[in-house]
This record gives sequence, C-alpha cells and structure tokens, in this order.
Amino acid sequence: MSRNDTIDLHIEKLDPSMENQSAAMILPFQIKKCRLFIEQNIAVKKSIMYIICGKGAGVLKQEVKAILKNEFNAKFIVEKNNGGMLEVWM
Repeated sequence: MSRNDTIDLHIEKLDPSMENQSAAMILPFQIKKCRLFIEQNIAVKKSIMYIICGKGAGVLKQEVKAILKNEFNAKFIVEKNNGGMLEVWM
C-alpha cells in the first residue's frame, strides 16, 4: 500500500476541525472525500485501492460499498483488518 492508493475516512484524519460535528454533518463529508479519492485513482488507472472506514456501526462502510458497486462498478471488494478496511479492485 502506498499513500496515493489509500484513504483513511476517519474524520480526525480527513479534517480534525470536524471531530465535534454531528454524524449528519460528518457522513456526507466522508462520502464526498471518498468519491473524490475513487475518481482520482480511476483517472490514473489504479486497479487496486484501499479505503479505511473503521469498524464502528458500519454505516460508512455500507455507504462506501454501495457507491463502489453501483457508481464505479468495482470488480471485488474485500474486507481487511477485521472489517476496518476495504481492499477494492477496479
């Protein structure tokens, strides 16, 4: 894994100033950043990428999986690190 093929969607990594915001504010921000990351990796023809979404309640992970399948036609999505990270094959 390299820095360019991995995104950590934990809010403290994306934007520490948002840590005290509500989930209703944080989730759309995380999704926006995730989409941008996927688009950038597709643009440079990366076939494998890693998305760290954490283990929590799984809301973010389910949203990310739906986006990968429905919007970007990911070939494979493999859960790694006990479900805290997704390995994505485009």
